[in-house]
Amino acid sequence: MYLIAAFGVMLITISLWSLSVQHSLIGMEEKIKSAMEQTGVAISAQWEVLTSLLDLTEWYAFHGCETIIETMSARRSITKYSLPEDVRKQEDSIAETISEFKKVAEINPDLKADPNYIKTMDALHQYENIVQRSMLIYNDKVTKLDRSIQLFPISLFAGILGFSNHADLNLVER
Repeated sequence: MYLIAAFGVMLITISLWSLSVQHSLIGMEEKIKSAMEQTGVAISAQWEVLTSLLDLTEWYAFHGCETIIETMSARRSITKYSLPEDVRKQEDSIAETISEFKKVAEINPDLKADPNYIKTMDALHQYENIVQRSMLIYNDKVTKLDRSIQLFPISLFAGILGFSNHADLNLVER
């Protein structure tokens, strides 16, 4: 009788523990999704600043802006940042667009000296820093989940509960 009761208590304890582990891992995955959304918001803000910069730049050198307009139209097509490769593509597109703006500014010294241009470029650098911080937070969340999944005894239940390693989801620091 005591053996059956002890087995029942042990079974209930393991069940409650596995539910706790599952809830914890689900919470970690939700934090990863939230961190990715924050990165997406910051990237969207960068595109908005680039659009403002385009408006300002058009006044100085429309012929130099045609390439920028084409680049921005073609590359800003992704609106959801659910996957790290989407974020990487957007970051590459933003870097390319900034490079084009800098070329136009080099050709037009008046633009480069314009206070609005300087202010907008400063804002763009601030958003770049926000994106970098968001990426670091995202990477940290992925790393914490991966560590939790790899630790014994959680590793025994993680596979059964459908959780797997997310190391391939890390964003590369720039």
